[in-house]
Amino acid sequence: MNDIKLPNRVRQAVLLLWIAWGISAVALLINCFLFPGVRGAIFGIVALGLQALVILFVGKGSNAARIFLIVLLVIALPGLMLISRVVEAKSSFSAVMTFVGVSLRVIATYLLFTGESRPWFTRQRPQEEQVTREP
Repeated sequence: MNDIKLPNRVRQAVLLLWIAWGISAVALLINCFLFPGVRGAIFGIVALGLQALVILFVGKGSNAARIFLIVLLVIALPGLMLISRVVEAKSSFSAVMTFVGVSLRVIATYLLFTGESRPWFTRQRPQEEQVTREP
């Protein structure tokens, strides 16, 4: 059993990531009405599913998921350029939500790579003790 407790910084980051995920889901729904098309909706749903998996594994201490989170963030940043298109479609609310969601991801990523989070992800995990039965 792993006796190392989840640091508060990691807990906060995971919470921010879930909030950002929820914001992304609402923004996707709004954008599906503004920009009809199946391709965009399918891409958005797949992206939300991938984000959820990454957040789950980050919460479990996966260093690979923490690094993959950076990849997802880098992929999301060019999407900020689409905010002007969303504003032109008269949905400032969706544009603000998109900006807030990306901002929360940036803050969460910072929290996951600094302070007490860093050693928690890179620690050597103890192997579970094997129970030996005496004859």
